Amino acid sequence: MGLLSWAIQILGTLSLIYFGSILLFKLIQTFRSILPRDLSARYGKGSWVVVTGASDGIGKGFCEEFAKDGFNIVFVSRNPEKLSKVVEEFKKKYPHPQTKVIVADFAKSSDKGFFENIMDQLKGLDVSVLVNNVGTGIAYAFKDYPEDQLQEVINLNILPQTILTRKLINHFANRSQKSAVINVASTLCMKPFPFVAPYSASKIYCDYLSRALAAENPNMDILCLRPCFVDTPLAAWMPKNFWFISPNECARGAMNKLGLRKFTHGHWKHSVYVTATLAIIPDWLFDIMSRNVGLQIIDAHEKMGVYDKFKKKTQ
Repeated sequence: MGLLSWAIQILGTLSLIYFGSILLFKLIQTFRSILPRDLSARYGKGSWVVVTGASDGIGKGFCEEFAKDGFNIVFVSRNPEKLSKVVEEFKKKYPHPQTKVIVADFAKSSDKGFFENIMDQLKGLDVSVLVNNVGTGIAYAFKDYPEDQLQEVINLNILPQTILTRKLINHFANRSQKSAVINVASTLCMKPFPFVAPYSASKIYCDYLSRALAAENPNMDILCLRPCFVDTPLAAWMPKNFWFISPNECARGAMNKLGLRKFTHGHWKHSVYVTATLAIIPDWLFDIMSRNVGLQIIDAHEKMGVYDKFKKKTQ
């Protein structure tokens, strides 16, 4: 009996040390992430940040937040007119950083030579950070999902982050200073989500790719961002509430975690929301709830006329 009691005490002590160490580590990480950080000193003052899907939403937020930290910005997006206006407004707010515009329609990223064209335009630039932000998603029952839209989800959500990272990773490895890759996923990578199945699946790919590359390349800062409610065109159908954050808040939240974590929800609101919902809801209940939400998204998209352009293609 004495031996059993001794063993239980030892096991209890070891458990306290283990879980206490985890809690302490997380507290240190959280404290470090809220302290002011000089990212330009870490990655190189005057170096370049490449942002895909840079003309609005989270991509635009990253451009502005990195500019505040003294980086030069490469805007990559598909619409030249919209991109020109965005960059013009950007220069008025942030006159000091250099800017470069690359027009690229990532819906065509499977075309031969697509990524080589982008890389040709990056020659001579000391790129230190890549933000793989471009992506798309629309709600459909999978049996009704237009096949050209399935192809577009793959082309926008999977190919760019994979191929651009591959093309830049040797450059990053050879730099004298640290480099970083931020892959923008979604909280929908944490559980499969009905009626947006291709989008949800593409985001788990993003999450796994990011974390695997982070383990493979410990000298680089590779981060998967899993935001929740962000005020972007993709979330235009949703009524705004307390849990919504701005694209700039989302971007800054991710930047504060660079070099400290492999994945993050970015903003504290999203961390709290996910912990209180997705992390504890059993799968059977989540399936019921997410199915109802998916049907609401379809209904909202129908009312907004989102599907009209796809219907025209098949008429």
